[in-house]
Amino acid sequence: YHGIPIFLTSLSQIRVKKVSSHPLGAHVLLISEEALLFSYGLNNHGQLGIGIRSNVKGQNRGFHTTPTLITPLLENGGKAIHCAAGVDHSLVVVATEGRRLHKLQPNPGVAYSDHGAPVFSNSSKRGKAGTNGGADDQESVRHHQLYGFGSNDFMKIGLVRARLADDGSEGDGEDILLPRRVA
Repeated sequence: YHGIPIFLTSLSQIRVKKVSSHPLGAHVLLISEEALLFSYGLNNHGQLGIGIRSNVKGQNRGFHTTPTLITPLLENGGKAIHCAAGVDHSLVVVATEGRRLHKLQPNPGVAYSDHGAPVFSNSSKRGKAGTNGGADDQESVRHHQLYGFGSNDFMKIGLVRARLADDGSEGDGEDILLPRRVA
């Protein structure tokens, strides 16, 4: 598979907007015009985000040659907007939209997330003052979240929890097989 360009018929109807690969890695991330994330290539640490780690022995040697849609990012209307492929890990920025009530916010110009952090709005439409929480008091806000999957050695995807070695000492980071939101 190395060094031989092939036509991917599975992507013939997909308009690719962004591509990411690493010169020392062996996998590719693609974002379509519709903000869907696809991945293909080597998957020995779960860097494709498809929920399994591939066996590196055998005929395919851990390669997935057909691009796969990464569905966990679609939850809550998530749209992939940026991606980065590392040697054996992947990072993706996902945008989700939510609704927030204006009259409950301490500062009417800023929406706040569930954790109290300010969230910047992508809409300047404001609700009518004095109503009792109807649709007019809501505004669409966009959240950007970072997701990581693949090898978490040296916390390279931003997840703190490390796997313990057999002797009880901290070992290498665990492999993350499905996209996990980085806090």
